[in-house]
Amino acid sequence: RIVNTVKEALITSHLESHRLMLEVTESLLIEDSKLALSVLDELRTLGVIFALDDFGTGYSSLKYLRQLPVDIIKIDKSFTDDLTAAANEREIVGSIISLVHRARLKVVAEGVETQSQVNLLRNLDCNYVQGYYFAKPMPAEEFTQIMLHSELTAPLSAKTEEDAGQVTLCRDGKEEILLVVNGSYRDRAVLRESFQNLYTVAETDNTHAAYAFVQEHFDR
Repeated sequence: RIVNTVKEALITSHLESHRLMLEVTESLLIEDSKLALSVLDELRTLGVIFALDDFGTGYSSLKYLRQLPVDIIKIDKSFTDDLTAAANEREIVGSIISLVHRARLKVVAEGVETQSQVNLLRNLDCNYVQGYYFAKPMPAEEFTQIMLHSELTAPLSAKTEEDAGQVTLCRDGKEEILLVVNGSYRDRAVLRESFQNLYTVAETDNTHAAYAFVQEHFDR
């Protein structure tokens, strides 16, 4: 049974159960909902996380948001494809995200391939995105190297004490300065990558440091 398989995998890999996410599809739940729910409940006792995949392509019954022991809803790529071109698609995706959040669940947008899509989804309060924008499928060894060396994986706690509460200024000859104030290292990194060709980017996670920087560098 799948429950035994998951148990053995957790034991042999020494992986903490809450770090394992299993994806289920709407079609699986519809084919035999009672059996599926029974298995999900049993797996849930192990502490694993569940994601409902391809939301919006099947029956998409809203009762799933109440009845299923899932933690994450994954919005299908068919919705994100036209996200930047069609206003009605943005409204639909925004409504889905809002509804899922009201159910106290997280949202993943699938099939994200452009910076514009990332920006729109961030404005819509989407929790996570996945797609070729970040990387295409790759061998595990290559993925490990990317995660070890990518600055986007560095947590806030990885900063030195000297960096904490300070403004980091990347001077590259551009006269105009863009000040980014955000508590998330990942968000600051995305903004830095997006605007560094247009501005000298200054960034901090501290509002007091940002205010002091503005007083020092800008006219009142």
